Amino acid sequence: MIERRLARAGFTLTRDYPVPVERVWDAFAEEDQKLGWWGAGDAMEPGEWAFDFRVGGRDVAEGTFHDGPVSRYEATYTDIVEHVRIVTTYDMWIDGVHMSTSVASLELEPIDEGTRFTHVERGVFFDQFWADGPNREEGSTAGTSTCFARGSTGRPAHEPVLSIDLTTGSGTARSCRESRLGRPHRRLCDLRGQTCHRQLGGPLMRMVTCSMGVSLDGYIVGPDGGFAWSAPDEEVFRFATDEVRQVGVHLMGRRLYETMLYWETAEEDPALTDLEREFAALWVSLPKVVFSTTLSAVAGSNRLATGDLAKEVERWRAEPGQGDIAIGGAALAAEAAELGLIDEYGLRVHPVLVGGGTSFFPRAQRRADLELVGSHKFDCGVMYLRYRVSH
Repeated sequence: MIERRLARAGFTLTRDYPVPVERVWDAFAEEDQKLGWWGAGDAMEPGEWAFDFRVGGRDVAEGTFHDGPVSRYEATYTDIVEHVRIVTTYDMWIDGVHMSTSVASLELEPIDEGTRFTHVERGVFFDQFWADGPNREEGSTAGTSTCFARGSTGRPAHEPVLSIDLTTGSGTARSCRESRLGRPHRRLCDLRGQTCHRQLGGPLMRMVTCSMGVSLDGYIVGPDGGFAWSAPDEEVFRFATDEVRQVGVHLMGRRLYETMLYWETAEEDPALTDLEREFAALWVSLPKVVFSTTLSAVAGSNRLATGDLAKEVERWRAEPGQGDIAIGGAALAAEAAELGLIDEYGLRVHPVLVGGGTSFFPRAQRRADLELVGSHKFDCGVMYLRYRVSH
């Protein structure tokens, strides 16, 4: 068995384009335009391709490099706000070996000169990729680029575009054809376990989110204390895993902490599916803060909260980094809602009425206006609704 170590990395890249927002947007939203800059080019033979630009939709791009390696990219769209933002979670494979899992946020902003494009990524990288033979050390320099010059600006694809080397933080000009996101990377961070983080643009304001499974009548736990009805099928579980990729820290109460303790050592369970192992890897590497008046110690990547909830959220908002501040557990979420801390709610609504129990929303005499910013229907009948709080 290959020992798997995890390394986390993130970066922010900003570029200004002398064209309207709509034109940059179309480079991602229109299949023919995206294929023009995302396609295999001269470096590789194209393989499987799929494009489904909608929340919950999945993209696939596969190709074989002329020097041998097969690169595969699979992405899921988790948020789309027209002409404003695209958020995806994606996985990379090289020769069938799972290389990385990441979340990427692409944001567009109108400026006097045209459009400001901001690309933020945060990922977990699996070092078994780099251990898979000496030829992996011959890959291209670690980096990414805004490699869609043809689709957004009209410039030819061979014109140099900006790319960022995550090992040094330096910017380099490279050909669009040479810096495909699917190209085998040499190193994205220190694989001995050191976290690599580069913030090259201004920090983004972290969102506070609350996402849970809920019955149609609004409960996360039934009157008998059970919640077996909310057990996800594979499609919903994958979606929940993608949500975790977007989280930078998870704040939770004691009960949720105890429920999730299994996942701290789940990778030792031989019965786990590949998808469950993927979730476990993400969960173990995620910083978590537990609020409890009865626990004196916590295990894994958890730590006990040292202050009240508002101060903890304020501290995480102020720290540099990417990823949402997720809040889990009914009591803690209710406290956060009453304090006005929550920015977005995510509800996976299950087609069941349980008649009572623990409510998803607090029963406080406090109105909160919400804006629907995303929705998706799963084949099993579960409906995902994402609402932004109008502060």
